[in-house]
Amino acid sequence: MKKISLIIIFASIFYFYQTSCQAMRIISAREISEFASDNLWGDVFSVRTMGQWNEYVRFTFFMPDSYNGKVRGSMLVSGSANNIEFTFLPGSIIKIFEFKAADPDMVFWIIKDNALQSNGLTHDFYMIGPYKSSYATYASMDNIVGMGWNSTNMKVHLLNSENAWPILQGYADNGSGSVLRENLVLSWDDAADWFSMTAYPLDAFVTAPIPGE
Repeated sequence: MKKISLIIIFASIFYFYQTSCQAMRIISAREISEFASDNLWGDVFSVRTMGQWNEYVRFTFFMPDSYNGKVRGSMLVSGSANNIEFTFLPGSIIKIFEFKAADPDMVFWIIKDNALQSNGLTHDFYMIGPYKSSYATYASMDNIVGMGWNSTNMKVHLLNSENAWPILQGYADNGSGSVLRENLVLSWDDAADWFSMTAYPLDAFVTAPIPGE
């Protein structure tokens, strides 16, 4: 009986250890919008999707009346504004990618640009998702540059693993954008309750780019 009790206790500890160490898994990734920012002169572009708590989320982009060289964007939740805003250079293709994850269950987005000219240079990047009872900007171009990002062209892939975390692949601008320079993986840190950014080797296995990328 004592031996059986010890086995049960050990099995219970192992179960809770497994549960607490489960890592986020990406179960779906798709592009939900792509548009040329040059088309925003005198117009507004927006795209609507479902957010973390089954409410409508709308991303809206426009040229501000007091134009200062930047396209502006904001995030509306159920029609209400919050503190999520972003800016992009005009003359670019702005792309929005939506990710759904498990462990924890989460919907989040990557918004980035690729210039129409200059070999598709990437100037701006945002990663936005739920945090506690609202939304937050988990990462921006300033954050990833602070991590050592030093590429002029970005492609969004998924890590070819059970977790399938987003991986940003950075390419050199050599006229074709085909020289891979770096991999930056965006994974969930359960202890920090935030995304972490980790440099991966160039030969890391990745999927093809997300369709539309």
